[in-house]
Amino acid sequence: MDAQEYKRILAEHGRRVANRVAFASLSKEEQAAGGLDNFYACYGAEDGLPEHERKRPGNPANVFDPTGWNDLYHSHRTRLMMADSLLDQTSRDWPLWCVQQTPETFSALFEAYHDDEAYQKLDDEDKEFFASMTPADRVCLFIFMNGVFPSPGGRIPYESQAAEMYASLLGSKGNNQESEES
Repeated sequence: MDAQEYKRILAEHGRRVANRVAFASLSKEEQAAGGLDNFYACYGAEDGLPEHERKRPGNPANVFDPTGWNDLYHSHRTRLMMADSLLDQTSRDWPLWCVQQTPETFSALFEAYHDDEAYQKLDDEDKEFFASMTPADRVCLFIFMNGVFPSPGGRIPYESQAAEMYASLLGSKGNNQESEES
């Protein structure tokens, strides 16, 4: 890829897409030699970039994924493995629940989970559903809906609260195992 083509893609689609196209044009040896620098150039956080270099919302080019990274982390199986440490503490079978929802229901609940205003629009039954969730339920649902472990400094709505719950749950699970062994 030449510099002019890179600049054109950067202007039209943003830095991450341009970097992915540049990465795809490299030989396998060149891709491997770049290591994690190549990865972060392709998939790094958008908020550190100038506004004009960020991905364009709704742009089909945003999903161009020459490394297959997004396929790895957006699969149902990966999300199940991520939440596995908490599934024995939940009040519901979340993997089954997630696949039984219609796209419309899941989308509405996703919005309500992340946005107080959307939550207020829910009917009473759905609000009761949320109120009945345990901390383990909330963390598992966060993982299933977002495909990431919650991080204390994360930028996803509700992420820091989910991270606190997750740390607490993992700590209490460790304490339970220690007391069972004594």
